[in-house]
Amino acid sequence: MPGKKNFVTRFCPMCGKEFYPTPEHVYTDSRKRMYCSWTCFNHRDDHKVKPIKKHKHVALIDEKGNIIQIFISAKSAADHAVDAYESSIYEACRTGQPYKGRRYRYITESEMEE
Repeated sequence: MPGKKNFVTRFCPMCGKEFYPTPEHVYTDSRKRMYCSWTCFNHRDDHKVKPIKKHKHVALIDEKGNIIQIFISAKSAADHAVDAYESSIYEACRTGQPYKGRRYRYITESEMEE
């Protein structure tokens, strides 16, 4: 059709959204990739961030080895105990030695379901 301009669409490499780049498009990285918005351009390196580590669940156990209470992490176990340190609870889980008269150990997902 005469007089009708053909616009070229692009796809954002971050979110996959289709957009129309303008001649003044400023959201371009060093490899000439165009992003649809400042948000996508600003978060383009987020995929390089290391994933957050999943916490190991910690159980407070009695002398017979029965589970008394389950915590989502050593930090939450330290918050529950009086004057306890997270690093000391990690050490108690690793070595099996009691900490402040209490025993802690790591538990698995299958042990939590029991």
